[in-house]
Amino acid sequence: LKNNEIYEHSKKIVKRLQKLKYGQNVWNINGLPNVKKARMSNIYKKLDPSKPAYTVTGSGGGGTHMYHYKYPRALTNRERACLQTFPISYKFYGNKTSVRKQIGMAVPPLAAKAIFTNILKC
Repeated sequence: LKNNEIYEHSKKIVKRLQKLKYGQNVWNINGLPNVKKARMSNIYKKLDPSKPAYTVTGSGGGGTHMYHYKYPRALTNRERACLQTFPISYKFYGNKTSVRKQIGMAVPPLAAKAIFTNILKC
């Protein structure tokens, strides 16, 4: 599939992700070294397969890539695009970071369709 490159994580990150349960983030497993005040909920947050996915974001520092519920890894851009309702055949252009931003900044196609369908009815 296009845009389906898996991110390579350090052993330290993989260990951190393996400690998390569904829907948990880094603050459920002792936080991050040298971070005292921040409590962003998406840092190393694992998806919960029994709940809707949280917001797909287009940028953010390490740990904000959205993480697979089953495997200790970040979602691929293709997986993020599927969450955003892009057709599986849709191809994004650019490097991984650029594609991530395009997906996260986009209005989900099915949401856009619903909005414009209703605007046309008015």
